[in-house]
Amino acid sequence: MNIPSSTRNITTEAALQVLAEAAQMRQNGANIAMLCVGQPDFAPAPHIQDAAARAARDGPHGYTDPIGIASLREALAEYHEPDAGHSLDPARFIVTPGGKPTAWLAILMLAEPGAEIILPDPFFPVYETSINFNGAEAVTIPLQEKDGFALRPEALRERMSDKTRLVLVNSPANPTGAMLSEAHTREIAEIVAEFPDAYLLSDEIYSRIVFEPHRHHSFLRYDFLDAQLIYLNGFSKTYAMTGWRVGYGYWPLHLVDLATRFTTNAHSCVNGVAQVAAEAALRGSQDQVVEMTRAFRGRAAVARAALEDIPGVSCVEPAGAFYLFPRVGGGLSSVDMARRLLRERGLALAHGTAFGENGEGFLRFSVAASEAEIMDGVGRLAAFLADLG
Repeated sequence: MNIPSSTRNITTEAALQVLAEAAQMRQNGANIAMLCVGQPDFAPAPHIQDAAARAARDGPHGYTDPIGIASLREALAEYHEPDAGHSLDPARFIVTPGGKPTAWLAILMLAEPGAEIILPDPFFPVYETSINFNGAEAVTIPLQEKDGFALRPEALRERMSDKTRLVLVNSPANPTGAMLSEAHTREIAEIVAEFPDAYLLSDEIYSRIVFEPHRHHSFLRYDFLDAQLIYLNGFSKTYAMTGWRVGYGYWPLHLVDLATRFTTNAHSCVNGVAQVAAEAALRGSQDQVVEMTRAFRGRAAVARAALEDIPGVSCVEPAGAFYLFPRVGGGLSSVDMARRLLRERGLALAHGTAFGENGEGFLRFSVAASEAEIMDGVGRLAAFLADLG
């Protein structure tokens, strides 16, 4: 059967592959420390569940607007107004089945052979998959452990060119937990603004999971970037709604019609019950968001201290999200290390090169699990490394 090479070569998300293997091992009776996937170990808050139950009973039961229920888009505009420092247009929000479609759609719209798309490395793997599939060139910026994996604006400037069509930024970041300072956020926005044919995709999916004393700084704040900014966010991480599949983008006005046509052809509309629940999440109490963030910060601090006590392991302190990205010795590639940890020690982690070549030598720990399970996992890693000598 003749299948195009672009289709055959499409990759997947390694963390989900590890999750599937680990889940099968657990089902077969193995004792697994499951620290591979970025999924909060909380249920959505009761007011979110209640809204979904009412919607399942009372509707809407039919198709919704392809870009999202109007009241949800109005709630999104109100919710993000403090981030932007100015009013936002509800008509520019496009609701999607999770956050990934916004990134995929932006790359699909802007990528073509000869175009360059810039992304910091390590990165969320779907970015590179989308770039390669659509025929553009991925231009990476290696992030350095000594810099806390923060993107340096001067490194971005060195890679910008007339071929640049999109710059991808994720803050707080998966897999490192790094976050841009206010000064660096503004400088990056100013650099992109110098190239009128380039856009900035700002993935701010972890924007509410920020550890004190850090503060999140949104690219929505910069009016001068308004025509070049594609903003991505969603409900999976902030509201523990990973399986509900509700995300959204805020698009430049001149791209809204085109993006709407793409989404209409791709999925018609997003699940109506989930959209009602998402609106309830925005308009209701944010207490659980605060509670979750406090828990993730505490777990990350305890686990990081324990990791740094292991000979040959170093770990940058995260500013947000719910991951640790330790550098691990032992003489194995990160792929082999993760594979052996799962099969020999029952420790499920994502290998560093799942997030780009610059992730070699690192592993990603998710702290979106109980502290007991996290510390059990750290202990399994320590024992494995000790046996390696």
